[in-house]
Amino acid sequence: MIQQLRIYEIFERNKAAFHDRFRDHAARIMRTKYGFRIVAMWETKFGDRTGLHPWNETR
Repeated sequence: MIQQLRIYEIFERNKAAFHDRFRDHAARIMRTKYGFRIVAMWETKFGDRTGLHPWNETR
């Protein structure tokens, strides 16, 4: 099993658009093309930026 932690740093003003694109495009590609299963996703906040941390696993 392969586990992967990705970290995306996004500005607060772009957060909603980023989440929409990640959900509708990137997550779909990760699942269908590469067989990833998104296990968890969380955010951290630092100043005016937000960190998005999806954790994926695949076999």
